[in-house]
Amino acid sequence: MYRYIISLIAFLLFTSIALCNTASFVFPSNSDTLRNGNVICPDGKNKKTILIYVNNRMSNSKENFEYYSELTDELLGEGISCCYYDNRPLLPEDAALPTTLFDMADDAVAVYHALKTNKRFKNYKIGFYGASEAGSSALMAASMVPNPAFLVQQSACVIPQIENDFLIYTIYQFNLIAIFTNPKFLGIPYYRYASMIREINEELKDKHINDTKAYAQIIIDKYFSDLNEDKKAICNRILPKLVYDMANKLGIANRLIWNARPYYQNVKCPILYIGGLQDTNVFGITNLVEFEKFMFENDHKKFNTILVDVNHQMLTSQEVFEKRYRHKEPVGVKRHFIWASIKKWIMGI
Repeated sequence: MYRYIISLIAFLLFTSIALCNTASFVFPSNSDTLRNGNVICPDGKNKKTILIYVNNRMSNSKENFEYYSELTDELLGEGISCCYYDNRPLLPEDAALPTTLFDMADDAVAVYHALKTNKRFKNYKIGFYGASEAGSSALMAASMVPNPAFLVQQSACVIPQIENDFLIYTIYQFNLIAIFTNPKFLGIPYYRYASMIREINEELKDKHINDTKAYAQIIIDKYFSDLNEDKKAICNRILPKLVYDMANKLGIANRLIWNARPYYQNVKCPILYIGGLQDTNVFGITNLVEFEKFMFENDHKKFNTILVDVNHQMLTSQEVFEKRYRHKEPVGVKRHFIWASIKKWIMGI
């Protein structure tokens, strides 16, 4: 019932956009039910092109709609339609197996085929857009369908992140959970904390940890046995939550252990890759260089790259500072530039 309420809310939001109309459709779900999708179409000029916003496994259709509303407005103004769709419901039987970026790719493919068999949209050019994990899922989806019109990847992992980017992200995640500045608050050297994270990563590569609380205790005994009782009590409160998130919500192994090369080999459509210079989750320069390497290896000439001075959330370092220390909501000046660049690129292909 909850997901149908969310779908209704999203539908009402879609229909409220000025100068456009919304067409609804259904597509197969990972359960026995059908899921809902919506294509927002311009009322004026129509280029008969659809951009599919590929879902992230930790977001929903309403969040995507709000986050990408500015880009949607930009595209609608140029006659390009935009497609949102319900994320897959989490079923009880799925609890032991976290949703992966491969699942998200399958959903995007199902949406593509549903649109191509829709009488209204079957002759439209249809492409994919994805950011972060969804950028990897968008690549997979584009490699699995016939004749995608384009692929836009933003801050997407090209190099597997297990040893570098994700280590930094996990330390950041630890800081959020612990609500203190850094692991040294406990008297833990960074190298010891990093070794602990690497060990958990290696464990999660090979198997799923069901009893995360018991495993967290093993880790505490191994790495933090010399702490005093007060600090050990903090570890006992923090580490089980961290291990649970790494094993379930974040889904390390399923998210990161994959090889992008064969997917790029199968994608012949124009590709735009956007990286963030200040991105410490998905390093912008290293992933962009690897992307271009794949393009030249494949003799793929229809690609463009953009490197923008922003972090993973498309914020500049100044905006991050203003938000963190002066509690000012960021304007997102670079985000406007990114949206305009995507629009201009799609218009030019």
